[in-house]
Amino acid sequence: RHNPNIDSAAMERALASLSKEEREAVIEGKFVSFHGRVLEDPVYVQPVSPDDLAGQDVFVGIDPGIARGGVVWCAFDRDNHLLVFDELYPSGLSVPAVAELIREKNKSWGIDEPYRYVIDPSARNRSLTDGENVTGLFAREGIYCAAGQNDRRTGVLQMRARIEAGAVTVTENCVNWKRECRRWLVASDEVMAEQKASVKGGGGSFATIGPDHLQDPTRYV
Repeated sequence: RHNPNIDSAAMERALASLSKEEREAVIEGKFVSFHGRVLEDPVYVQPVSPDDLAGQDVFVGIDPGIARGGVVWCAFDRDNHLLVFDELYPSGLSVPAVAELIREKNKSWGIDEPYRYVIDPSARNRSLTDGENVTGLFAREGIYCAAGQNDRRTGVLQMRARIEAGAVTVTENCVNWKRECRRWLVASDEVMAEQKASVKGGGGSFATIGPDHLQDPTRYV
């Protein structure tokens, strides 16, 4: 706050978008310690219609799990408000089968082509027996994906800030999204990292346990 080279008005605008935990970390240098649920519930609303998406940018987030995957349909309005309005929760399906389900969902919503597909960045490295990666398999199906940002802690802070600001809405038909959100728990953060090193994300500064097949692609979006 005392740096004369930083414009004070711009600094206040930047800080205004942060969650309470982020502000404490940035301004006061405090460690951000998490506990309990990763995310509190966002605002849940009744399902929307295709007409409700007019003028919004639609993104499709993909988590290409082998045993269980997840796909979310998200829309951003002009105020950068995030609406999660549909989901897929495929189990044990091939990439062509998931791609076909995605195309069917797009058609049912009247989406000729989403603004962007965003996928788990590890899909670029995950290969099948023929050596082709998952991103390449989706591209073969005409679904061209950008790699998401996979910094778990940063993504969670972004989601927390959005939820705290009322800038995330999820429709009630996304039943698996809601169920995951309520079962997705903090396993380890900076304070607990030394005690728990064998859970998902362990070895970094932030780790979680519980289902996140729909939470992760929402975070990528």
